[in-house]
Amino acid sequence: MKVLIADDDRVSRAILSEAVRAMGHAVVEVCDGLEALGRLADEDVQLAILDWTMPHLDGIDVCAKVREQKRRNYLYLILVSARTKPDSVLDGLEAGADDYVAKPFSTIEILARIRAAERVLAYQAEVALYRAYTGEIISNLDCGVMLSHAAGQILFANDALSRLADVPSSHIIGRLREEVLAVHSCQASEPEHGSAFLKSMMRPNAETKLELALATPTLRVVEWTSKIVHVGEMHARLDVCRDVTAEIALARKLEEQATHDHLTGLLNRRGGEDAIHREVARAKRHAAPISFLLAHVDRFKDVND
Repeated sequence: MKVLIADDDRVSRAILSEAVRAMGHAVVEVCDGLEALGRLADEDVQLAILDWTMPHLDGIDVCAKVREQKRRNYLYLILVSARTKPDSVLDGLEAGADDYVAKPFSTIEILARIRAAERVLAYQAEVALYRAYTGEIISNLDCGVMLSHAAGQILFANDALSRLADVPSSHIIGRLREEVLAVHSCQASEPEHGSAFLKSMMRPNAETKLELALATPTLRVVEWTSKIVHVGEMHARLDVCRDVTAEIALARKLEEQATHDHLTGLLNRRGGEDAIHREVARAKRHAAPISFLLAHVDRFKDVND
């Protein structure tokens, strides 16, 4: 692990550096806050020990500016100061420091704080790896995944959703969920179905699952599921959509094979009975008469042969 030590006092800096090197870590030394901030712009530093009072920029200000940055890896910050009042400790932690060591410090105390930092950084690395794996899995799913804030702003969308919506990913993140839903609504093969889809999907706190036939670029069917998810106190909406065109086509083909005679294409017994049940139910609903015609074909075996 690479550790940055920032202290304008040469003796304190030397003591800290020797203790950190004895633990097997690489050390980078700087003597003012501005230099420390510039060095921390590099992602290779994982731990920084900062003196509170330094030329050009105080350690507490360095902490605050580092926390404003978007970093790939977590940076653990230890603030060292002769200020021991509770208010000063609180100010340092609120500025972004992870730990606080009072001067004069003992080497044992510094070593203990670094050990604690090692455990936290190891955990952070494990979490980052898990998130990377999870992100890679979600990005490569065939189904579209979209996560939006309770207020409707989209927080995440994978590439599959971009393909299904025919909208670039860069145009999805940060937009309102209803705008992406409206794109699908406008692509519906039948306008009334698009309106019903949009109305159903915009119902608050509702879990919805339905199919929508899209006319563009080719006729296809999308299955869309939407539900509220809870992560701690945060409420968000998770939308998952997938192209089920092939599944529906296969199901229809299997249904066709199960209900029709493969030679003549006419309904078989099962298909005929299903049709009769449907027509009888329709006649009852509408109080309408229904008629049946039964025909017998002599020597039909010859036709089959």
